[in-house]
This record gives sequence, structure tokens and C-alpha cells, in this order.
Amino acid sequence: MAERVVVVGGGAGGPSAAAKAKRLKPDLDIHIIEAGPHVSYAACPTPYYIADMIATPEEIIARTPEEFEKSGIHVHLNTAVEELDFNQGTALDSRGKRWSFDKLVYAAGASSILPDIPGAHSGRIFALKSLQDAIRIKTFIETRKPKSVIILGAGFIALEMCEAFRLRGLDTTVLYRGNLPAKRMGEELSKIVLDEMKANGVRFVPGVEPAAIVEEADRLRVETKDGVFSADMVLAALGVHPGVAATGVCSSWRRGEQTGPGGRSKYRRRSIRISRRGRILVLQVLRAGSGLYGSERG
Repeated sequence: MAERVVVVGGGAGGPSAAAKAKRLKPDLDIHIIEAGPHVSYAACPTPYYIADMIATPEEIIARTPEEFEKSGIHVHLNTAVEELDFNQGTALDSRGKRWSFDKLVYAAGASSILPDIPGAHSGRIFALKSLQDAIRIKTFIETRKPKSVIILGAGFIALEMCEAFRLRGLDTTVLYRGNLPAKRMGEELSKIVLDEMKANGVRFVPGVEPAAIVEEADRLRVETKDGVFSADMVLAALGVHPGVAATGVCSSWRRGEQTGPGGRSKYRRRSIRISRRGRILVLQVLRAGSGLYGSERG
């Protein structure tokens, strides 16, 4: 029986690993399991797709499931991995199928962070992490015709989306808890970025944090201790946490400190402890709330 490789995640890393493995060992039985409806796409151009500089989603998809199938790699879309058992070498998916594997490639990527405040799950609040997120945002713009948007956060995604929204004609306001956008660039470059934002009609409001989001008819009201801001839609660009929760895996700290449900950070504990070679350090994997501890597994 051919050696089986199960790849969890179909963004960029997982399919690349699958294709490389198939080239090196053509007899491998490789399965990519992806929770969403798309596989092997480029995430970086998604703001340009939203801005309509790229017309269709197909233009940023590198390989379709049919193309993978022709090369002997099987793709399973709209299927999440809900449990991993390294002792048995199995993965349980959301359709109830339990996959045995000889090798596992874990490439589940990351999930967007939404603000932990009342009203954060309105249908007018978006995040941008996947191609499906981009399609939702573009569809909303083209069907609901919003005139204004509030962006929470001022990192790289927020800045790229400022450009996309302005190109679509939306009044754009950025709410940020810090004083300058793109703080990783350093103060000198951040000031240049801020000047460019203002020159392109973006309103930047520093030193504010949302406390609640209230939906009123076709508008959203973002409440802060410093005032209230209104718009037709909101984009949360607050960063990401590792895409571990969907697998039922809760892990140890990156620096080796073991943690469980009572860990000090609900985001940092959602990570997988790995060796310097990128192998998962694990003795056993239980359901969510358990730990990932122990020896190296390839």
C-alpha cells in the first residue's frame, strides 16, 4: 500500500508541500483537506481583487482541484479537520471520515482576530484572511453599495485595504489604538505613511479602541470612550492567531511553557510547539482543552 500523506490546509503552503512531495515520490497517496471552498490561491492580491484591479477570483488561483487530481493529488474542499490522533496516526474530518496517515503536513494557516466586544459578529463586519473573505467583501460592495467604511487597526492589511476602499469610492476612517500607522516600520516611515493616507482622503483617528458595535438599520455605530463613529461597514484588521482551534488542538507555549484553558493569553496559546526542523513536538493530541506535549514526530 502506498504511503499516505495528509495535508491539513489548502492555502499556499499545504499545496506547495503536496506538489513537492509528489514530484519527489510519485507513488505517494496525497490528500489535501481544506475547510474552505478554494485551494492553492494567492492571498496577497486579494485587496487588489476587492479594488477591482483584478476582475475575477480565478485570476489568483494557482491550481484548481481538477489540476491537482490530474497530477495524482486529491483535494477535499469544504472539509475541516476536527481531531488529530498522533498515537493512531489518524485525522478526523468534519464529514465523519477518519483518515489514516503516514506523514502529516499541518498548514492550516491563521484565523483573523475579531474584537472581543459586543456586536462584533454583525453581517456588516468583515475580516480579510482568505479568498472567500475577499469575495464576501467585494460582493457586499457591489450589491449593497456602501458609501463609508471604518477600519479597525493600522497594520499592513489595513493600509492595503485603505487603498482598495478609496479606489472603490468609499469614505474611509481608520481607528487605531496607537499614535501612528504601520508601527513596525518605525516612526520616521510611519509618519510618511500617515501623510500618504491623508493625501488620499483617509481619516486616521489615533488613540482609540472600540468598546461596542451597534447595528442601526443600514449603518454600524462604533462606540469608543472618545466618541462614536458611524459607517456602512467595518473591516477588522487586528491581526491573526494560528489556525489551530479547528483541529481540536490546544498546545504549549512557543517558548516551552505548557498551558491549558487557563493560559494567560487566548491567542498565544493557540499555537503548535515545533522543533527547529519544523516537526510537531507531540506525545498525544486530545480534543480542545488538552495539551500538546512530548517528543518529536515527523
